[in-house]
Amino acid sequence: MSNGFIIRVFFSSTTIGGLKGRKGLEPVCYSCEKSMGVARDSEVRVLVPSEVMPLFFSAELAAKELGVGFEAIDINRMSIVQKLSEKTNRKPVPRVSVGEDFLVGSPTKNEIIRFYHQISP
Repeated sequence: MSNGFIIRVFFSSTTIGGLKGRKGLEPVCYSCEKSMGVARDSEVRVLVPSEVMPLFFSAELAAKELGVGFEAIDINRMSIVQKLSEKTNRKPVPRVSVGEDFLVGSPTKNEIIRFYHQISP
């Protein structure tokens, strides 16, 4: 049944840690006291907000049932040009995208499947 469409979930992650330093930008873990705030890559974590998880599960189940691909795309990991494109086109985050069309809110698996059938030829 696959016709080339992929179900994509766009979301915005939360980062625990940050960047600072005298020699340039170094990753910083604010909860790491022993290393004076300097973090290794494994200590800087990216968290998916809990309100987005039901959206992930619904989209993944819909993709499996339809036999199409599933992608989770973190807006914060995009390049500056891609982020600017997202903002200028005023696309909401989080959202479920199929081709150029998208759903917002918290659609169920069945709503995503219905949406997929509406836009697929």
